[in-house]
Amino acid sequence: MKDSLAHEPRPGEFDDVAVLLRPILETGPAFYWTAALLLAIVAWGVYGFTQQIANGLQVT
Repeated sequence: MKDSLAHEPRPGEFDDVAVLLRPILETGPAFYWTAALLLAIVAWGVYGFTQQIANGLQVT
């Protein structure tokens, strides 16, 4: 009797996993453009927040 709870993989068992992981592992240019756009939006927000802290809150 095996002490491990793992089972021997059945033929084709990991094919579904490969299909699910393919979009994560094989990214294209659209992914990088989207990531760059979102990063630019976050950087703009951080810049705006720092400006608000540095300049905007002095008024109130």
